[in-house]
Amino acid sequence: MIISHNINAINSHRTMHQNILTQKKSIEKLSSGLRINRAGDDAAGLAISEKMKSQVRGLNQGSRNIQDGISLIQTADGGLSEIHSLLHRGRELSVQSSNDTLTKDDRNAIQQEINQIKEEVDKISQNTHFNGKKLLNNFVSPGLSKENNVINGLKDGWLEEAEKIIKDVYGLEGTGTNNLHIILEDDAPYGSLAYVGGTVTDLELHIDLADFDPATGESGDTILGKGFYADRIIAHEMTHAVMNDSFGAAKMNDFHTNNAVWFVEGTAEFIPGSDERLKNVIGNAGQTGIDNTKLDSLINRAKDLLNGAAWSGDDTDYSAGYVISKFLDTQLQGNGSDFSALMTAIKSGGATATATLKTEIGNLTGLGSYANFVTEFSKAGAGGANDYIQNTITLDWGADEVDTGSIKGSDHSGLDLNAEKVIDESSSTSKEQPLSKFNVIWPSVKEPEPLLDPLKIQSGANAGDFIEIDLVGVTSEALDIHDIDVIDESSSSIEKFDKAIKTVSMSRGKFGALQNRLEHSLAVTFNTSENLTASESRIRDVDMAKEMMKYSKTNILQQASQAMLSQAKQQPQAVLQLLR
Repeated sequence: MIISHNINAINSHRTMHQNILTQKKSIEKLSSGLRINRAGDDAAGLAISEKMKSQVRGLNQGSRNIQDGISLIQTADGGLSEIHSLLHRGRELSVQSSNDTLTKDDRNAIQQEINQIKEEVDKISQNTHFNGKKLLNNFVSPGLSKENNVINGLKDGWLEEAEKIIKDVYGLEGTGTNNLHIILEDDAPYGSLAYVGGTVTDLELHIDLADFDPATGESGDTILGKGFYADRIIAHEMTHAVMNDSFGAAKMNDFHTNNAVWFVEGTAEFIPGSDERLKNVIGNAGQTGIDNTKLDSLINRAKDLLNGAAWSGDDTDYSAGYVISKFLDTQLQGNGSDFSALMTAIKSGGATATATLKTEIGNLTGLGSYANFVTEFSKAGAGGANDYIQNTITLDWGADEVDTGSIKGSDHSGLDLNAEKVIDESSSTSKEQPLSKFNVIWPSVKEPEPLLDPLKIQSGANAGDFIEIDLVGVTSEALDIHDIDVIDESSSSIEKFDKAIKTVSMSRGKFGALQNRLEHSLAVTFNTSENLTASESRIRDVDMAKEMMKYSKTNILQQASQAMLSQAKQQPQAVLQLLR
C-alpha cells in the first residue's frame, strides 16, 4: 500500500514538472509574441523565417532606394525644364532676328542675349546634381561624335549640293541605279582625307576621320591648317563618283592608263575651287603674293602633265591640274562652248576616252588640235609670260581673307562665287537619301561613350534586381547651339534651336518614363513586402488564442497534479499515525 502511494506520488511529481516546463514556454511565447524564440522551437521554421525576414528587410530598403531614384529623376527634370524655357526663348529671339526690319545693331543686341542663354544652359547642365552626382553633363558631345558630325554634314547638304553643282557645271549625273557606300575610317590609305573607291555599281566614298575635321558652319572648318574645307572636299570627291558612274569603268581606266589623270583630278578641283592650294604652292614666304620661281615650276609641271607625264599626286600636281582646267574653261568659253559640251562628247565617245578628250579639246576650243592647246597653255608660263595666272586667276592675298576658295575659282565668268556658297547648309534639310542619282548606304555609327555608367537603382532585395537610369548631356555643345550666330545665320539658328528643343524633350520624356516605371516598381515592392511579411508572421509569430488556451490547460493540469500529490502524501501519514 505504501509502495503504491509512493509510485503515484512520483508520477504526479513528474507530470507537474512537465506542466511547469510547458507553462514556462507558453509564458515565453505569450510575452514575446513569437512562436519560435530559439532554434529548438522549430528548426526548419526558423530557417525559413530568417530567409523571409532578410527578403522583407531588403524589399523595404529597396523601396527607400526607389524613392531616392524618383527624387533624383525629379531633380534632373527640373533642370531640363529650365533649359527648355531657355531654348524656347532662344528660338523666339532667332525668329525675331530673321526679320529684315532689324539693323545689324539690333541683331548684335539679340546675339548678346543668345550668348547669355548658352552660358546659362551650360551652367544648369554643370550644376544640376543629386547627392554630388551630376545629372545633365554625362557627355561632352552626345550624338555629335566626329562620325555623326560628318554624317550630319553629308545628310544636311554636302552631298546634295555637290551633286547639283556637278550637274550645273559639267552636265554630268549618276545613272540612278548604283550605290554609294559611305565608309568612315581612321588613317585611310594613301594619306588621303577622302577618296572614291569600289566598283562603278558599288562606289565607296571613304572619309579619313583621323584627319577630316567636320565642318561646323556653312563654309566648314580648316583641316590641318591648310585651308581645305570639309564641304568642298566632298564636292571634289563627288565629282569623281559622278564621273565614274557616268563615264563607266572602261573610260576612267583609260584616263589613268594614258596619263590623263590631270583631267580627272583637275576637273574635280575645279568644282569646289582650289585657290588655297594654288596659293600655297606658288605663294611667297609671307603669303602676300606670287613667287615667280615657284610659278614657273608649276607651269612647267603642268606642261609635263599635258604631254603625258605620270601623275605624282602631290600639291603641285593638284594645283597644276586645277590651273589647266581653269585655262581649258577659259578657252572653251572663248569659243562659245563650255565644260558641259566637252563632258557630253567624252560620254558619247568610244572607250578610248583620252583620245576623245584630246580631239574634243582641239575642236571645242577652236584651236584645231590638242597640240595647239598645249602650245597656247605654254605661252602662259615660259619666257616670263605668266600673265594668265597673274592677271586672269584672281587670288586674294589679303590678311583678312578667311575663305579664298570658290566654285570653279573666284574669277569664273567674272562671278565671285565664294566657298561659303558651295554648300549652303541652311538651304537643305537632313535627308536619308540626299542624292537623286545614287542610293546612299550609310555606315553604322557607334555613339560616343558616356562619361559615367548608368546609375543603378537597387529596387529589390536580391543581387541584380536593379533599374538603370541613363544620364544625359545637355550642354550647349551637346545641343549644338554653342556656335549659334543670329547676326549672319538667323535662319539656321531657328533650326538648331528646334533640334535642341527636340533633344531636351526626348530626354525629359525618357526621365518621365523612368519615373513612372519606378513608381510602379515601388508599388510592387510594397505589395511583395507586405505579403512576405504576412507569410513570415504565420511561421514565426505565435497564435495568441491557441497559446492562451494551451497555457490555461497546463495551468489546470498543474493545479490537479498538486492536489493529487498532496493527497498522496496524506495517506502514508495516516497509516503511520495508526501504527503509533
